[in-house]
Amino acid sequence: MQEYEVTDQDGQVGNRVYEVRFGFTVQDVSTISVCAGFALVAFLPGCPLLLRIACLGFFGGGGLVYLYQILNLTWSRRVALRVDATGITLGESPILGHRKGIVRVPWCQLTSVAVVTEPGRHPLTYICVATRDRPSALPNPPASWRDGVHDFGIPHPSPGLFTASRRIIGWELNRTRLEQAVKQNAPGVDVLYFS
Repeated sequence: MQEYEVTDQDGQVGNRVYEVRFGFTVQDVSTISVCAGFALVAFLPGCPLLLRIACLGFFGGGGLVYLYQILNLTWSRRVALRVDATGITLGESPILGHRKGIVRVPWCQLTSVAVVTEPGRHPLTYICVATRDRPSALPNPPASWRDGVHDFGIPHPSPGLFTASRRIIGWELNRTRLEQAVKQNAPGVDVLYFS
């Protein structure tokens, strides 16, 4: 994860701009480490041939593909989230099938920013934005969250209120910096948390 201090249009550095780019996270490092550990099992003396093939193929190959994706994201320097004087930008996540276009929403259209966490063994977290007029050109919230949110008993506003959302994957959200940037740029926009 790469978090940057960015100057605003007036050349001021501070809480007005919050930008996060895709990069390595703790989850990525642990996933790659687990894959490497299981791939090393294939090199233990007396390891059966089928187990070697399975460990090297699944964990070794899968770990290398995952590492390639993360390195590609890191080197691309793509913006995952940007909050500035013009509004909020939700970046495109190019990890294995999570492709969505970049969404820029100006402050004059925003009513709230929500961080929604799906409970479970491996919780999924999304950042969502709600606007006054919901343009149909913008993507909907993720289907897994939209369809299953009632099953988890999450207290939440109607999923139809969210104009766009992105799963927080390949980057980490600093909630304090998000709140500061939203408060500085648009005091009337609420930052909500649902889990």
